[in-house]
Amino acid sequence: MKRTGKCFRVSVMIASIATITGWSSSASWAQQDAGQDKRTRVEVTKPKRQQVTRSALIPATLLPYESADLYAKASGYITS
Repeated sequence: MKRTGKCFRVSVMIASIATITGWSSSASWAQQDAGQDKRTRVEVTKPKRQQVTRSALIPATLLPYESADLYAKASGYITS
């Protein structure tokens, strides 16, 4: 029982320290970023209607999963 309580206290203490250091570091980043202009220049263009052609030449070999030999039940030719 004492070991579980001690582990719980240690984990709470570690979580508290991590939370406090996370907050302080994020606050310092916010202060550094406040003076900088974060806007990025972008170029804007009008869309053009064009024909889109895409093709891909992929070398391949087509093979069946199974094969079967076919034989006639009677010999001869079919006449109509």
